[in-house]
Formats: sequence, structure tokens, C-alpha cells
Amino acid sequence: GLPSSVQAMLTGISLTSVGDDFLVASGGGTHSVMVYSVSNGSWSAAPAMSHAQRDSCTVGCRGYWFSMTGDIVKEHELSPGPFQFKPADRQVYRYNLSSGEHCENNGE
Repeated sequence: GLPSSVQAMLTGISLTSVGDDFLVASGGGTHSVMVYSVSNGSWSAAPAMSHAQRDSCTVGCRGYWFSMTGDIVKEHELSPGPFQFKPADRQVYRYNLSSGEHCENNGE
């Protein structure tokens, strides 16, 4: 079965595969990242994110996992201007799943 840390992310979870090696689970409004290793048949925790995410867009490519998240601000919550649906907290993450290195930026 799924570890409890993955079950806690099921609402708003993001899943993606990276090559033939990993399945990555994140989201659910948490900072957690869990990685399933196909070769080992086990789950492990990856470095946590600085920002919680839910319903993010993710993709895996050549040993890396990329994630983009952003909660859209409602129109009435912003001052009048041209950017009325700008994400309140958008983050782009890049993970190297083999080394555990990850970096992030604000998506601008």
C-alpha cells in the first residue's frame, strides 16, 4: 500500500514518472515530495519544497523532475491593473532525483 505520507497528499496530488526509474508524488497542500524507486520497489522522502503545492503541473525528463505551481488570485483581491489573474505564489522546481539536488524560482 501507499505510505501515510503519500496518502496525506491525495487531495490535489501530482504524479509523474521520470524515465523508467522513479514515480514522484507531491502536493496535497504539503511541502512533501515522495519518490517511488522502481528498481528498489520502495518509497523514500525527497527534499521538501519551500512552498506548499496542490494541483501542480509536473513532468519528468532524463532523471529530473520539474514542477510548476501557482494559486491564482481572484480579481477582486488585486488592485486595479492589467494583471488581474496573476498567480499569488508561483514556483518552479527542478529536482535531480539521483542526487537529491533541487532548486526553485518564482516562475517569472
